[in-house]
Amino acid sequence: MSIDASGPGRIDAIINWIGRLGDRASPVPVLALAAAGMLVSQLGRTIHDVDIFWQLKLGEITLAQGLPAHEPFLAGKEAEPLAAVAWLAQVVYAGVRLIGGWNMLWLVDAIVWFGGFAVVAVFCKRNTQNAWPAIIGLWAGWFAAITTASVRPQSFSALAFGLLIVLIRSKLSIGRTALLGGLLFVIWQNLHPSVVVGGLAVFAAALAGTVQYVRKRRPELPVRLFVLLPLAAVATVATPAGFDVFRISRINAEMSLHLSVAEWMPLTWRPTEFGRPLVWVMFLVTAAGLALRGRNVKAETLAVVLALAGATLLSHRFVLFWGIALIPLWPELLGSENATDSPPRSRWRRPFGVLVIAGTIGWFAATKPAPLDKYYPFEGIQKLRDTGIRGTIFGTFYWGGMLAEAGYPDWRITHDGRYYLHTAAEWDRYFEETDHGGVPLDEIVARYKPEAFFLRPGSDKALIALLNADGRWRTLFADANCIVFVPAPVR
Repeated sequence: MSIDASGPGRIDAIINWIGRLGDRASPVPVLALAAAGMLVSQLGRTIHDVDIFWQLKLGEITLAQGLPAHEPFLAGKEAEPLAAVAWLAQVVYAGVRLIGGWNMLWLVDAIVWFGGFAVVAVFCKRNTQNAWPAIIGLWAGWFAAITTASVRPQSFSALAFGLLIVLIRSKLSIGRTALLGGLLFVIWQNLHPSVVVGGLAVFAAALAGTVQYVRKRRPELPVRLFVLLPLAAVATVATPAGFDVFRISRINAEMSLHLSVAEWMPLTWRPTEFGRPLVWVMFLVTAAGLALRGRNVKAETLAVVLALAGATLLSHRFVLFWGIALIPLWPELLGSENATDSPPRSRWRRPFGVLVIAGTIGWFAATKPAPLDKYYPFEGIQKLRDTGIRGTIFGTFYWGGMLAEAGYPDWRITHDGRYYLHTAAEWDRYFEETDHGGVPLDEIVARYKPEAFFLRPGSDKALIALLNADGRWRTLFADANCIVFVPAPVR
């Protein structure tokens, strides 16, 4: 596979040589190399999600004594039934951390998240002569969605959605489709309650296939896809939450919008922040590709992409699924040829590919510590634990999950990142208490009866000012991430 470096055709020769590296007969595992590069970039991101801590603690509790019947962390809500969502992911995460610490958890989560993209890319490459179109699709989807990657149960929904895309595009029988689809949906919903997104993708593909059948552009109705729809519907309630999952999801959406949580807001909200520029870039590139070569795209592929694009415009959090749906679009846009008559695949390509991916993961496992973000207030939490204080901790909702993870069962917290556990009025009162300064300190103390305050500089400035001015409380610890108040000694 040499390059003719002389003459005016040198650039063309280099391009052709690079292109031939993706041929089935080439021993170079270009897809694995590209995937390894994306995985390395993903592993370079910090673990920054603040909710993973209460998720881990709830998983540990479930492993030790079964799923709790009532809310275990929040003060004043002890009698309320547990809002059991993503319980299986919490158990898996807790088990992984117990076995291998944060490092193993970080690596497993990255593999799961990226696996949702990789399984689709590998499936798309399987019947093509060249791997480059699948690589372009993989990169396009990954580029759009990478800012959503962190250690959290949504990673499992990425893998599940990728497997669903493969199932939709497969040629399995109706029976096998129903069996695998039903199993996938139930596991998915227990890992993360987002099967409704899978139902949307199946509906879009089935509707497009039906239109093609009516227009006599395909010989039969997509019956196997219609079989998946009731299975997805049943799976939404096949969790410990049952039908209550609809109430929880509705309240979570309402409160997230009420609080302007970034990932829940439309794509047009602050379009230059929170990873949105990457999505807009890929929207424009995809639109240009469809304008130029859209005739090559299958109706089912386009329908799923458009359905998820619409969902992403309404709420940025759906970009994770849109990115995965993009992957099969690009091989079709680029007119990737069927590999039926292509040369046999190199026998070295697959083992080399496995070696590349395994080597990448192994190198990170052996040399890199889990990149926990520097803004986590571990030192402040340890200072508070060292006091031996027990009881209710008035905590900023931002660090509530960390307080629950560190102090259960000795501490009860007042707020955490589970927006659906409080009403809009309760959240408004919380921000009056912490940020706006509309509530006297005596009233806050009387309502919550806290043994300590664990606050965040900046966002909790009003309450911090009240505590600094009150001689009954003293600062135990303060840094850029947190400020901790405990009762002052009685004189």
